[in-house]
Amino acid sequence: LARAFVFDRLRDGVLVLDHSDHVVDFNPRLLEALPQVPREPRGLPAQEALAAYPELQILVRSPDGGQDDLSVGEAGLNRHYRIEVSPLQDAYGEQVGKVLTAHDDSEVRALLVRLHDLAIRGGLTGAFNHRHFSELADQALYRLQRYGEPLSLISFDLDHFKSVNDQYG
Repeated sequence: LARAFVFDRLRDGVLVLDHSDHVVDFNPRLLEALPQVPREPRGLPAQEALAAYPELQILVRSPDGGQDDLSVGEAGLNRHYRIEVSPLQDAYGEQVGKVLTAHDDSEVRALLVRLHDLAIRGGLTGAFNHRHFSELADQALYRLQRYGEPLSLISFDLDHFKSVNDQYG
């Protein structure tokens, strides 16, 4: 009962591995997050279950686990997941396996992109603002210093533009 109401209904995908990195259990959300995992991965070595995800294989092989970001899906319809692999310990503190979790953070990423866009564009015209110019200038200066790429800058001044800007934004 607890498994059906807790583990199977978690919003995050979960893959449980034993001490030899074989799949012990998983929840349905994992198959949504990682659609190329076999439909019944129990008993498979993690390397086989995650064959389509080499970056996750590296996380699983790491004794301390770690985290990575993963985009899954087709162009324009991608879901973004934060993948974490953590050691699984028994009551005595002995590592008995690992837990891989896949947290869907697509909405947060989309909001951050939107927030960034709002920060670099003027509200009235949608034109890029001074903040965006500063970001581009920093990138150009970095490329100039690191790679010696050429850099050109043209500056101009429009007489009495302040009155236009004050009136029309």
